Amino acid sequence: MHRELVPGMFVHTSSAERHMTKALKKNKVPRFFFYTHGQSGANSRNKTIKTMKQIKHFLLTVAMLLCSTFIFAHDFEVDGIYYGITSSSDKTVAVTYWGDSYDSFLNEYLGSVTIPESVTYNGTVYSVTSIGSYAFSRCDGLTSIEIPNSVTSIGEEAFRGCSDLTSVTIPNSMTSIGDYAFYSCDGLTSVTIPNSVTSIGESAFRECDGLTSVTIPNSVTSIGSSAFENCNNLRTVVNNSNLDIVKGSSNYGYVGYHAYRILSGENIN
Repeated sequence: MHRELVPGMFVHTSSAERHMTKALKKNKVPRFFFYTHGQSGANSRNKTIKTMKQIKHFLLTVAMLLCSTFIFAHDFEVDGIYYGITSSSDKTVAVTYWGDSYDSFLNEYLGSVTIPESVTYNGTVYSVTSIGSYAFSRCDGLTSIEIPNSVTSIGEEAFRGCSDLTSVTIPNSMTSIGDYAFYSCDGLTSVTIPNSVTSIGESAFRECDGLTSVTIPNSVTSIGSSAFENCNNLRTVVNNSNLDIVKGSSNYGYVGYHAYRILSGENIN
């Protein structure tokens, strides 16, 4: 069972915890926690009250620690996609994972996933503006992802280890691709980065063994270290940027290291 601490913030609760919370609210402690003997009258009552207060304080502390352990990363879920509110005033959300950690549940996203531009929760319409860090990490059953034009950034390790991911649509609204964003996505064969992205993070496409071609647009001004390292089949690079990408070089994240040809002024589709 889950309990909502504040709107959209849920925690796990057990029957024992619910029983204890109910008792504490009534300013009582289950009698099996303590007993007195050899005491009588006011002295006994005072010791009992003191003991109850100490136990209540201790149990409340434990309950708070348990709650902090099981706070979920997502604030709500709609149509199988989990969201975290990034700004209540601007009404924006990021796509995130299910649970208190990215690996709490495996393969919460399977098959083809289409992220909407906006989502409604409790009567409020939120704009989807980012893919959060670790959102799809290690969802090896994910095969394709369609990202809407409202999204401007992909967080670090967002798709790391999605080995069956073969198709990703990166919109023209995107400005940055985070560190390790597509690390070890073996199923990707080609990537066209739109002419809005200015930076490609460290190890963003590292160890994408299936990647055979990539287009670097003229908007890109920086490519992080090892961004394309160990992409052993990356043979064709279309460089429309001002970066001096050359064959066999480890510069600019190894993007030209395994290239047979580096082209400019055209896209590969």
